Amino acid sequence: MGISRERLLIYLGLLNDELTKINVRGELIFAEGASMCLAHDTDDASKDIDALYEPKKIVTTLASKIAIEQNVSPNYLNEAAKGLAGSDIKEENFLNFSNLNIYAVTSEYLLCMKLMVSRYNTQDENDIKFLLKKLNITDKDKILELLLRYFKEEDILPKTTDTIMSLLEDLDGGQT
Repeated sequence: MGISRERLLIYLGLLNDELTKINVRGELIFAEGASMCLAHDTDDASKDIDALYEPKKIVTTLASKIAIEQNVSPNYLNEAAKGLAGSDIKEENFLNFSNLNIYAVTSEYLLCMKLMVSRYNTQDENDIKFLLKKLNITDKDKILELLLRYFKEEDILPKTTDTIMSLLEDLDGGQT
């Protein structure tokens, strides 16, 4: 069962409260499901918050405390997004609390992250279709150009190209 948008915002508010108590400022850049749920207003719940954050040790400790208090997975806030990030992360301001600034990766960057992972028959496939429509992208060359803006050509696997071709065929009016 996923975590709703409302619950995600509560957990982020609690994290801000804990940071405020110790007079520390934190930053968080979220991606993947949390980004789709929070920044892109999809109806989907997120299984967790994949993010990059600072200060790492403090945020990790506080997130663990919140997980125990709220009876949620100890990994509800994690750095899984670190493995998906390219060399030049593009983010936009999403929400500012008193001691926690929250950013979301841009729609273009999130699309590229999802394509690089290319997990078949998962929510990623629906997310990619959603983002392609949102960005009004129907051309393979445009997608590849976008990928190369954030990732090295040698890092783009054949499965990513296959996913692009398959998804464009599924979209109405898709051109390959």
